[in-house]
Amino acid sequence: MNTCELVNRAKLASENGEASLRAAAEDMGLAKSRGERQRHIEQSVGKSAAWVNMILKWRKTGYRDGTAFGAHSRASSQRAGRVQR
Repeated sequence: MNTCELVNRAKLASENGEASLRAAAEDMGLAKSRGERQRHIEQSVGKSAAWVNMILKWRKTGYRDGTAFGAHSRASSQRAGRVQR
């Protein structure tokens, strides 16, 4: 699979909610390791530089937290009743 295909698959996964973020992270990380520029990944996925950076950092930590956006974000979402299960 080439880097364009990886980035396109990451875009689709990122649009499917939190459950698919790991798949998106894997595809973006693999594309980046193959030389794809992060700027291109951001534009192709349609997400901000901060969002892509956060997802890539989450991947780098081995998905230590349950979500890329930290425990505070998960608690906030649960209070609002928006967490996917």
